Amino acid sequence: MKAFKMMDLWLQIILIMICFLLTISGLLNLYYGYFIIGGFQLISMLIHEITKSFVPKGSARRVYQTIVYVIVSFMLLTPLINAFGFVFIPMAFAAPFMAVYYIRMCYKETYIYFKRPLSVLK
Repeated sequence: MKAFKMMDLWLQIILIMICFLLTISGLLNLYYGYFIIGGFQLISMLIHEITKSFVPKGSARRVYQTIVYVIVSFMLLTPLINAFGFVFIPMAFAAPFMAVYYIRMCYKETYIYFKRPLSVLK
């Protein structure tokens, strides 16, 4: 799992940098970058969920993942309830902060918790 976490973290950072550069250069629409990065992070969350890695009740990852699952399910239902602007406009502003928070959480799990697992148990 440690190798997966390191690969996951660095792929996210590289993916954000590539999407940012392509968006700035005009080769990629900003919303495509949101879906690319968000999709990658959602897959990462599902893998953590399946492997039960860092997802005990009450943990930061568990709380974050629950919030994201609710948001994603609401966004999937959005066309059905005809509230398009209500969800997508706030998420356009929140998504970059959520991506940075998720990367910070992955960094802490990879480089702090794996390095000193006994200090986490206190």
